Amino acid sequence: MECKVFYFQKNDIKTYDYDSYTDSINQILGVLNNLNWDSLVNEYNISEKGNRSITQIVRSKVFRLLYSELDYKFTDVDKISSSKLPTFKIIDNLGIDNRLYYQCFKDDIYITFTNDNLGYMENKIFKGLLIRELINQNALSVLITISDEILVAGGYDKVSITYNKVIKYIEAYQNFINFPIAVIGIHP
Repeated sequence: MECKVFYFQKNDIKTYDYDSYTDSINQILGVLNNLNWDSLVNEYNISEKGNRSITQIVRSKVFRLLYSELDYKFTDVDKISSSKLPTFKIIDNLGIDNRLYYQCFKDDIYITFTNDNLGYMENKIFKGLLIRELINQNALSVLITISDEILVAGGYDKVSITYNKVIKYIEAYQNFINFPIAVIGIHP
């Protein structure tokens, strides 16, 4: 497996320096580059047909590695493999059931794994702004996603978000993004 990183570099107002995040991102890449594609496909093949999704298997493995190898913080480590993973809310007591959350963090890195459909992409991007504004002014919002090649293995909706689609969204919104954001794509 190989992980690729896209750093949102600049808009018309500001350029971002990612040097302070380099070590943390390199640690994440070092762990995720060790994912074994054959092992993930085997796990997918033995799962129940009604519950088959390669993205869920990849997501679970990513979170288990972030927790065990890099000591990322999760709200409930016993549910790392669950599709209902407890998340850290950016805004508590908002009064409505909101999707403003991230899934784990360590130091200044705040991570969300996404393969949601296109309708939620703006949420995934702009919650990075809320994390910087409300939680940590030095935060780097990191979206981990999968490539189209992984989706070919099965169990996905045709509007699922992939690495290239996330980058296109970020580029389309570039003049409205005033915070650093990184996208890590997992490729077989």
